[in-house]
Amino acid sequence: MRWLIFLGGIFSCFSKSDCLAGLLCLKLKDPQKAKVFFEKGAKDGDPVAMKALADSYLTGHGIEKNPTKALIWYVISADLGYGPAQLTLGFILKNGEAIVKNTQLSTYYFKKAMNNKTLELPQKKIAQEKLNCCILDK
Repeated sequence: MRWLIFLGGIFSCFSKSDCLAGLLCLKLKDPQKAKVFFEKGAKDGDPVAMKALADSYLTGHGIEKNPTKALIWYVISADLGYGPAQLTLGFILKNGEAIVKNTQLSTYYFKKAMNNKTLELPQKKIAQEKLNCCILDK
């Protein structure tokens, strides 16, 4: 179960809701506290928290920008089957953000995203379009 308790401005989380708490902290304009929750969720194996932490590292929102750490967390999250991480990683690899452009790996992650049952149809269509672009780039 996922529970989030708000007590006097202090967030306390149980199970994999650390990511939810982190997102709430971002909404409340406290990115440093969000990072703490994302890190805890990521270390506990939550792929959603891993992607959120990777997003923070990539943009530098609330933490020092670190594209290498972002890439590591995107790969772990994507390899655990989290569709949004697969799609994001496909974009990063296709565009050469945070790493040298890699069309072969980009194609791999776009295919995974396209076949991921957790993604909505619009996201799958984006993955398909980008996959087609990767194939044309070869």
